[in-house]
Amino acid sequence: MKGDLSRRLKKQKAVTIMEFPSRVERRKLERLPLQLSLQFSRSSHREEIIQCTTENISGEGIYFVSTRSVIAGERLEIDLLLPPLKSGADRVDVHLTCRAEVVRVDSHRHGLGMGIGCRIENYIVRFGDVDLRSDQPSRSAKT
Repeated sequence: MKGDLSRRLKKQKAVTIMEFPSRVERRKLERLPLQLSLQFSRSSHREEIIQCTTENISGEGIYFVSTRSVIAGERLEIDLLLPPLKSGADRVDVHLTCRAEVVRVDSHRHGLGMGIGCRIENYIVRFGDVDLRSDQPSRSAKT
């Protein structure tokens, strides 16, 4: 019996072993490398508004660089300026206003500040001017 098994193993073709990536991708949705104007405030300090630019966005999150520090778990009020609906005199600004949780902080992002990864908890699309100090999304507008 032992001889049968060793003969069968010798006759089998070689199996290629797949190499697994060194880093497991946990995101469900693809990231889009978009540089958009963004301003945020801490939920606990809404009077201070910080301006920065996104590096990428997805359906569930935003990654941006800021010179101001934040900590993982902190909640932010974010206003993301999307491309306008029209141009010229008929231009209408489009804002994605959302509440997000900081899930990752990269302390040194190419000398530009801190890289901040946020998961969007809820959002609303607004048209025209938006003031983060007074506008606050209360419910999710996700479909």
